[in-house]
Amino acid sequence: YKRQDLKNYIHSSKEVSLDLKTYKESDFSEEGKYSLQKMSKIRVLGAKNVQAAWNSIPHVTHFDEINMSKINRAREKNNANPLAFMIKALAETLKEFPIFNSSLIENDQIVLKEYINIGIAVDTEEGLVVPVIQDADKLSLEEISTKVKELADKARNKKLLNTNLENRTITISSLGKLGGIGFTPIINPPDVAIISMSKTYKRLVLAEELDIMPIAMSYDHRVINGADAGRFMVFLKELLDSTLHLENTCSNFEECEILKTAVIFLFLNENFSILLFMKIVLASSKLVPSGAVIKSLVITSCTDFASSYSKNRSLFVTIPSNLLELSFTIIPPILCNDINSLT
Repeated sequence: YKRQDLKNYIHSSKEVSLDLKTYKESDFSEEGKYSLQKMSKIRVLGAKNVQAAWNSIPHVTHFDEINMSKINRAREKNNANPLAFMIKALAETLKEFPIFNSSLIENDQIVLKEYINIGIAVDTEEGLVVPVIQDADKLSLEEISTKVKELADKARNKKLLNTNLENRTITISSLGKLGGIGFTPIINPPDVAIISMSKTYKRLVLAEELDIMPIAMSYDHRVINGADAGRFMVFLKELLDSTLHLENTCSNFEECEILKTAVIFLFLNENFSILLFMKIVLASSKLVPSGAVIKSLVITSCTDFASSYSKNRSLFVTIPSNLLELSFTIIPPILCNDINSLT
């Protein structure tokens, strides 16, 4: 149903059939009792599409796991579906890795799309359909959650229109609560990648019970190599682990009515340590109003912060880059007493 009104297609009189090796009814006539069931047009079309995709695209599937514990705690506040968190994180990840938001075309060219439209596979009585969340990167978590429910309801009630199905750039297929420990999704052309989500399960790690969700990504190996996929999945995992960022991202900073930039002042004494500093930064970030982006840390240190920072710079990469877009302003120690007297 590429760029075609699914509703019109379903109700059309055009006959469709699978173009593949088939068996005859007589091949089973002596094996026992049986009944015949006609495949719906959606199922026939879906079968042809996945067969064509499997035969023409060199699939590679990358498997991983997501710690959903923070997300599940956050869901108690906003009631967002786990799929909404995945869509939000995926949209942000595609900005960093645009090759995954592309299509391979003739003359050895790749179309790098500047729009992010994420398809979500929905199971219906007639078969699998893939409505599309348009401009997913511009939506808040709450807006995405609402869109998911709205499109799923339309799909199951056969009310999807052409505008709900077009211009997809990547797809997510989720088994939700159905079970399984993972599956390999088939790419939906002209996409070059697809994400799968399986059922979350409990895992005990150092006396702490974690919620673990298996995920996978199939990708077109003509366009994407294994190293790209590895980096992509690491970034996606880090975003999902940074639940605060996903919840607080403002969809339109020009129209956002809340604080857009936060500055954290840290006053460090002789007991300063890099690890303590990291804890303070992350704890402080949780106090910033929803939607704010922490742009700067103004630091006054009675110890040699600059030296400590340069020696321990590797520790700072553990701060989620999309949560803390930091520039450090270091106030000379000679001013410590004057500044501390103001606090």
